[in-house]
Amino acid sequence: MNSSVDYADIQGLVRFGFGSMTEACYFLLSIKDAAAARAWLRATLAQITTAEEKRPAPKTALQVAFTHEGLEKMAVLSHVREGFSAEFRCGIAGDSSR
Repeated sequence: MNSSVDYADIQGLVRFGFGSMTEACYFLLSIKDAAAARAWLRATLAQITTAEEKRPAPKTALQVAFTHEGLEKMAVLSHVREGFSAEFRCGIAGDSSR
């Protein structure tokens, strides 16, 4: 059966969970210079671990995530940002029920 999913366009964490990796390091960054952030992301794309199956499995993984505010600062088009859920768009602290 052929899959219509483009695993090269999905981060590996979504497919594999990386349960065998026992350590993690997180960097929470704020975008001050959108052009510099876009340049960094372009340079980093080849290093991001995708959902493509690899043998042997990678020992480390690089994943990148953005908040809705981060996508705004990166100048992602509004119609693209509006395609995300209301919960994502309002943010973790944007609703008193969270």
